[in-house]
Amino acid sequence: MDEDNFPEPLPPVRLIEVVRAESSTACQCSVCCVEAGLLTCTSCLAVKYCGAECQRTQWGSHKSLCRLIKTKREETVKCAEPLKAYKLPDNRVVNIFQENLGILEFDGEYVGGPGVMSAYDDARMSLFDVLKKCGERNNSKIAYELAAENMLDLMVLSYKGRAMEGIREYVPGMLIAADMDQ
Repeated sequence: MDEDNFPEPLPPVRLIEVVRAESSTACQCSVCCVEAGLLTCTSCLAVKYCGAECQRTQWGSHKSLCRLIKTKREETVKCAEPLKAYKLPDNRVVNIFQENLGILEFDGEYVGGPGVMSAYDDARMSLFDVLKKCGERNNSKIAYELAAENMLDLMVLSYKGRAMEGIREYVPGMLIAADMDQ
């Protein structure tokens, strides 16, 4: 079947969040990897510990990423505000997080351009990058899960466009690292 006759993709059924910030998944402590992770870092919400001792042990290496995750999450939320009342070319105003339009890149620009959709995409991609680093450096299944969940939301937000091509190559690795269903 040639591309001209390929059918329009079906809209995803996933409910979108402006940012995926926390997880209720049970996992092991990111430091000892033996005990259950009962305590979650209250700042970044991306790392779990079995107790205060393991949290103190990792704090020196976790501190900079922790603050960066919190900052990137706040930036993403801020960049999302204009998209909650986005004016379409037909003058309808929609919340793209609720309408499931799959148009993240179609505000008259290519992703990476100067528009409000690109600002949100860039912020959420930056959040993904720092969550991925946190997963790698802190042995955090939760950070990988949050990275994957944020990327899946971006896929839904841009499922009709070119942005999907760059996003979909990251998702399988994050799903595997987080021990999530693919």
